[in-house]
Amino acid sequence: MSPSVDHRTACAAALATLPEMTPARLAAVLRLRTPEAAWAGIATDWFPETLRPTGGANGLAEQWRAHAAAHPPDRVVAGCAALGVRPVLPADLPGGDRLVGLEPPVSVLFAAGDPEALSAPCVAVVGTRRATALGREIAGVLGADLARAGVAVVSGLAAGIDAAAHAGALSADAAAPVGVVGCGLDVPYPKANTRLWASVAASGLLLSEHPPGVGPLAHHFPQRNRIVAALARVVVVVESHRRGGGLITADLAASLGRTVAVVPGSLRNPAAEGTNLLLRDAQTVPVLDALDVLIAAGVTSPAVRRTDDAGALDVTEQLVLDHLGEGGTVDQLVARTGAGLGAVVDALDRLDERGEIHPFGPEWQRTVRSKGW
Repeated sequence: MSPSVDHRTACAAALATLPEMTPARLAAVLRLRTPEAAWAGIATDWFPETLRPTGGANGLAEQWRAHAAAHPPDRVVAGCAALGVRPVLPADLPGGDRLVGLEPPVSVLFAAGDPEALSAPCVAVVGTRRATALGREIAGVLGADLARAGVAVVSGLAAGIDAAAHAGALSADAAAPVGVVGCGLDVPYPKANTRLWASVAASGLLLSEHPPGVGPLAHHFPQRNRIVAALARVVVVVESHRRGGGLITADLAASLGRTVAVVPGSLRNPAAEGTNLLLRDAQTVPVLDALDVLIAAGVTSPAVRRTDDAGALDVTEQLVLDHLGEGGTVDQLVARTGAGLGAVVDALDRLDERGEIHPFGPEWQRTVRSKGW
């Protein structure tokens, strides 16, 4: 068995791999016995009576017993390790107490990356998969600015707003991001986010309740959302249609006593219908820039300033300057910052007017000022 995984955790992980095991079913098992005792019992002749109606002559009890014989805890842990995955109990995670009281309870998690990412203040940035270009741009800038302020950006790593927020956080090369997903960590979903998953794991932390090999089933995602909401001090919804996972996460956050913050949207934007309804009907915090989020989260940082402060740079201007380096073209700055083309062009125009930058052929460069200026 891997020296970094104790027997209790290994048994909990092995239990999670049993056929038809769900978080609710695993919690029911562990209410009756410790992970070690439950595994030892299932491997012999014990089966929870409350679950027995689901089994028959060749039912769940027999399937579990056969699976246990072929997949002992040390083999499960070794299989995880070969994929760069490590099982962990919530109590062993920094801030794992935030997961206490969830329904169904979180019994074991599978992690890739560094759990210390959870030591930073956490803010979830969530929203629709069918995001507009503007919504993705806002999520990216928020993700980058929050990361620069030392905040761990949390999302479900779905397409749309989630992916844009994490791409922004990664572009800042600052606080480590945290992704919580609804399938095994070796089954990236959607496939288009495969590289993003790998980057989050390399720079921060990926978490799942599901062992490797488990695919993305529809009912996994609302369950994942409860973990996203629980880990965060604030849940920011950037865009959401009238129905969607972002609203589910917001409802879960409110029920857990977390702050829900919302980016307002155009009344003519269907992707903002749900967020605007949240602002109208719920106790939520309107978000106009990252500083609104930091105030709601109780985080102070000199890295983020109010966008309407006289003389201060707004978040996109600061993002462009941070990534300008020795110079860059518009296309290069769009790629480096993760902001949209229009936002980068507008920021360059404003920075040029302020004398912060100047054109040099096809590139932009920072203006070198004398010390007397």
